Amino acid sequence: MCGRFQFVPKGNAIWVDEFGLPADSSFPERVNLAPSQDAPVVVHDSKGSSLKAMQWGLIPSWSSVIERPKAFINARVETVSVKPSFREAWCLRRCLILTTGYYEWTRKGGPATLVERPDHGVFSFAGLWEPNLSDKALGKPSCTILTTSAASEIQELHPRMPVMVSRDMREAWLRDGNLGFELQGHQELPFKVSTRLVGRRLNKVSHDDTSCLKVDPPDALPSPGLFD
Repeated sequence: MCGRFQFVPKGNAIWVDEFGLPADSSFPERVNLAPSQDAPVVVHDSKGSSLKAMQWGLIPSWSSVIERPKAFINARVETVSVKPSFREAWCLRRCLILTTGYYEWTRKGGPATLVERPDHGVFSFAGLWEPNLSDKALGKPSCTILTTSAASEIQELHPRMPVMVSRDMREAWLRDGNLGFELQGHQELPFKVSTRLVGRRLNKVSHDDTSCLKVDPPDALPSPGLFD
């Protein structure tokens, strides 16, 4: 799955060079982006590609505000085309969610592992979005990240991973609306990734600064148990 990620780009060249966005596009750096917070999302329409801030956690357009609507941060590629919460967005509202890496925890309370490109560059998750137009009280547009079975290189971190879209497949994902877009089945990483531990400071959602990425010093780690 994907329950926390970051967006820390190196400069603004990515807007035009990488994603064909207007040069004045902007989004604040986020080291520790969590569900319900704004995520940087690329959408495409007849006017071209644009960058939107969307709540991470898709709220289906038919949701009611009588009860607090459920927000879906992830959608499984195996069922996304048939689940009522996602099937319309699967056909009509695809997006790219920009990131420079995501986090996985292998032990509760322990340090997270950051999965990123070796050059620390920006890449994108395959996503779906909803405008939430049926009820203005539901607020801004929302999005979800598609997940699939983890590639062998990172399977030890978690059995699932976000669907990462390679540069040459971005246009196909955004524009084609092809229901046969190949996301299911055995997944391979579309590019090389690297992994590294970060500090336990990241575990708190309220912490959102670069100090979260510093590895905990040895004297801050718990003593090994008898059988460790």
